[in-house]
Amino acid sequence: MWKWRNLSLLGKFQIIKTFAIPKLMFRASVIPISNDLVKEANSIFYNFIWNGKDKIKRRALISDIDKGGLKMPDIESMVSARRVICLKKFLEDYPSTWKSILNSIILPVGGSLVLHCNFDTVKSKTRLPKHYKECFDAWSGLNSSTPVTFNDITDEIIWNINKFIYMNKKSVYRKDLVNLGIVKVGDIITDNLFLHEDPYEPISPEQRFFIMGVVHTIGLENDY
Repeated sequence: MWKWRNLSLLGKFQIIKTFAIPKLMFRASVIPISNDLVKEANSIFYNFIWNGKDKIKRRALISDIDKGGLKMPDIESMVSARRVICLKKFLEDYPSTWKSILNSIILPVGGSLVLHCNFDTVKSKTRLPKHYKECFDAWSGLNSSTPVTFNDITDEIIWNINKFIYMNKKSVYRKDLVNLGIVKVGDIITDNLFLHEDPYEPISPEQRFFIMGVVHTIGLENDY
């Protein structure tokens, strides 16, 4: 309907922003959006813009005007941002049914504490619905980091899908140890990787054995 109207590039951008992108973003906020679907949407949009094959690189068109671009919407970034916003709303302090459902899913690995961790969903013991897995992957891609200094390492949270700390190729989580205040790497090791004796007494032999396993994991299985 719009192709025969001989619109300018800016006019075509406006059509895409007004009629196409809101529909895609609404779906991205409630259902899974595969990378193939995003690529297909991009192909349709750019075919509409150029009436055929691309005439310049898409990245150039997406750039700001002061950098020589025309601020064409970046669909991948917008979908990723929508997924991150979903989890930001999850952390906000207001009740909602969908938040209760998501919290029940991730409760076995610490609930919302997961979002403060350097996690990798592939190593999670909890199976996330596809839409929420996409949200968590987007969140991880934005917030994940690789610890470099000793202080970075000791400040790492041990639990909840930490991509550097795992046993049997899966992340670890122990609510009983979290309740004892053992949350970060610095809570279980000293400079020499010896277990702290205090303030975690009394602590059961099983708990201490488990902590020793975590220390072994940090020292031998990862790139710390």
